[in-house]
Amino acid sequence: MKRILIAGGGTAGHIYPGLAVADAVKKRYPKTDVIFAATSRPIDSQVLATLDGIETMIQPIRPFKLTPIGIGQFTRGWAWSYFQMRHLLRDKRIDTVLGLGGFGSSAAVAAAHRLGIRRAILNPDAVPGKANRLLARFVDVVFVQWAQSTHFFGRKTDTRVVGCPVREGFKQLATMTRQGLRQEAMTTFNLDERRRTLLICGGSTGAQSVNQAVIEMLVRGDLPSDVQVLHVTGRNNYKEVHHRYTEQVKLTYRVIDYLDRMELAYAAADLVVCRAGAVTAAEVATAGVPAIFMPYPFHRDQHQRANAQVLADAGGAMLVDDDGQASEPTVKALSRAVRTSLDDRYRLVQMSQNLQRLARVDADQEIAQWLMSD
Repeated sequence: MKRILIAGGGTAGHIYPGLAVADAVKKRYPKTDVIFAATSRPIDSQVLATLDGIETMIQPIRPFKLTPIGIGQFTRGWAWSYFQMRHLLRDKRIDTVLGLGGFGSSAAVAAAHRLGIRRAILNPDAVPGKANRLLARFVDVVFVQWAQSTHFFGRKTDTRVVGCPVREGFKQLATMTRQGLRQEAMTTFNLDERRRTLLICGGSTGAQSVNQAVIEMLVRGDLPSDVQVLHVTGRNNYKEVHHRYTEQVKLTYRVIDYLDRMELAYAAADLVVCRAGAVTAAEVATAGVPAIFMPYPFHRDQHQRANAQVLADAGGAMLVDDDGQASEPTVKALSRAVRTSLDDRYRLVQMSQNLQRLARVDADQEIAQWLMSD
């Protein structure tokens, strides 16, 4: 019987691909022991609380911050996590380790390297972060979402383009069950099937500048009257956004703070406005919903812009620069992009088809197969 450790977390974008792989392993190999080593961030516990049949644990590791206090916290947390992982790998006799990228997977991968245990990392972003570039030197395989990422890793690195594992619900959007999901979504959100639906995704915690820019666009009345809005704000922004909708927005709308079954939101959507995290980009492609990406503007490596550009180059998305302040130029650019897209039904169909050609829905299966191989 195989024993697998999946390590990582800190954001929903790190956790959900790991859960998709864990689910694929358990479905194909039910007797396999799978352990998920997450971080202490609240989003990890919130998502992992829904798991059944998978052992979970929390690492004391902390994210790296370039301050004296931040460096000290990271160093202490990493050291404790490393020793925790070494004991776990030995005591549980783990056969294979999958790191989900970022700080949350570094200690487990380092411990597996030290003990000579098979190990791999998942790098779903088009531009790898520093942690993944470093970890790639110490693993057997690097799984990437897009071919554009392969040149960031050395020639000696076994880099495999597999896509990004997505939740089972999104896979259903790529099959003949899509219409059934759409009907369920319309009922769930009390939306009108005769209207076009604009979906806004503010992320699990909330993308404040995206939420604000969308509100300003809607208050200006720049959208056709037959459009309805489904806005998933993220928990941090819900009260403010909901209040502004109630007071100022005239269109039909539904405002939600957080949604476990995001595939239902995509099933209802004709167009989505969102950030461009790697998992979001994968879900957009799998769902085949044309997107207007507003990449987070303050990352040094601009990896969200690179993610969005992959889908834009494929003809499935548009980019709108976010200045972080929902300024007049940003609102105007967003309004123009949304209106242009919604006014051209043929273009939306073409964008959807382009995304579906780009999507890879078997990433979880490919990674699971490697984890279970000898």
